[in-house]
Amino acid sequence: MDDRKKHIENLQKLDFQIENQDGSSIYFVDKQGEYIAKNESPYIIIALDKAKEFDVDAVYFRRFDDGRPPLAQIYIYDNITQQKSNDYYAQKHKEIWSSCEVAIFFIIDKETIRIYDCRKPVKICKNSLRSIPIDTIDLLAEVDDAISKYKSQNFENGSFWENENTKQHFSNYKIASERLIKGLREIRKKLRKNKSLTPELIDKLLIICILIKYLEETGGGKNKNYAHVFFEKATGFQDLESIIRNNKLCCLLSALSNHFNGGIFSVDEDFKQELAKTDIRILADFFEANYRNNLFGWKEYSFEHIPVELISNFYEEFIPKDTTQPNEKSKENTGAVYTPSFLVKLLVDECLPLNDVNENVKLIDPACGSGIFLVTAYKRLVQRWRVKCKKENKLANTNPKILKK
Repeated sequence: MDDRKKHIENLQKLDFQIENQDGSSIYFVDKQGEYIAKNESPYIIIALDKAKEFDVDAVYFRRFDDGRPPLAQIYIYDNITQQKSNDYYAQKHKEIWSSCEVAIFFIIDKETIRIYDCRKPVKICKNSLRSIPIDTIDLLAEVDDAISKYKSQNFENGSFWENENTKQHFSNYKIASERLIKGLREIRKKLRKNKSLTPELIDKLLIICILIKYLEETGGGKNKNYAHVFFEKATGFQDLESIIRNNKLCCLLSALSNHFNGGIFSVDEDFKQELAKTDIRILADFFEANYRNNLFGWKEYSFEHIPVELISNFYEEFIPKDTTQPNEKSKENTGAVYTPSFLVKLLVDECLPLNDVNENVKLIDPACGSGIFLVTAYKRLVQRWRVKCKKENKLANTNPKILKK
């Protein structure tokens, strides 16, 4: 038996179906072109394309009876055809957790199946990543309770997520978006103990520094980090921590404001004067490159894969509550409640189904807060264009000119 057949055989021991268009089943990433040729659901095609970013070998899709589109629920790695190290899979865990795409992934070995909870972050041990399976299925055992726990039927009917043994895992409170928001709240609370910083300055600094950190972490090219090059040219220092400690933040903000439109990095003279007379080095501790603080733990995140709409949640976190209403005073500094990304995706699926490939659609969000609906809707229009313009059984690729159009 060749390795690919063994991989499929091990999956079928859990009763997973393969490429069944009439029911929940598994599709292979490297066969995406074949599925395009067969006019498979565009939701499956787009999800497989996303899975490529994490080197996933196969994806389990749940199909619904109520007309909802097929949903990617499990990422699957074939560790039989080509074996990978634990360090490799720890990196993949980090990337998938950061992306918030799926809650669980399987690693298929010759004699076992390892199960991972990617609703919680990887562990950082002595500056390296560690990913520990929550379960291991012994495929050679005559009786293994884990086999019945991970049978495909449990995912098809949704009972897996309601099982008491399962509920201790896959918590939404541990996903990347929740952890980032929680870290922001803790930092904000701690900074406000420093009376030399006004609440307004703290809020402005935090949101700006988060965005700069995002640029820094995602600015890498093949041979150099373009963000570091830009930062050094503007300030003489490459990273945000050093820029803050050496009082060069205003220099960087001026350069960023000239480079980006939208005014997010623009600061007025009052802000600059207050910043000039305030020691903000305490802020640098929260954005250090090394893993010494536990509020963010930057090494847990893969900013390359964090959805950009997640960053918009930060805006809503800093919108003050309306304290003119009774019983609202206690919530004055907690920020607005942001819309969870899964709810946004649900509504976009309702309003802009992927089965329609018309990308020339005008949209309005009359209650626009952070823009998370608009960002997600824009992504959907881009997906529609890629499906509409596919050639030779491949999704069309975009470029800045196409995206602006």
